[in-house]
Amino acid sequence: MKQVHMVANGIKQDETGRLTGEGILQVQLIYKDKNVQNLAEKLEIPLKKCAAIGNSCFDVPMFETAGLGIAFNPEDDCVRQSADIIVEGKDLRNVIPALGPYI
Repeated sequence: MKQVHMVANGIKQDETGRLTGEGILQVQLIYKDKNVQNLAEKLEIPLKKCAAIGNSCFDVPMFETAGLGIAFNPEDDCVRQSADIIVEGKDLRNVIPALGPYI
């Protein structure tokens, strides 16, 4: 099975595992495309073999960079228009069939 890599923001925990309320910024809102480019370069994967999943207009540059753009439960028309595939609903598992050729 191929490896799946992702980059996402997170939430900090203290030493007991409780959430602190502080965030971990790994993906800047307006530079998501740069994350796709950097990860593809690091893993030596052509961008056309990368898939990106998003739901807002801020994800359009990421869709344009990746080989496959998936709008998941999209909020805006701009993301619907720029995505290759639209997945409605809130169950992220519904994205899996669209990823078939990529995983």
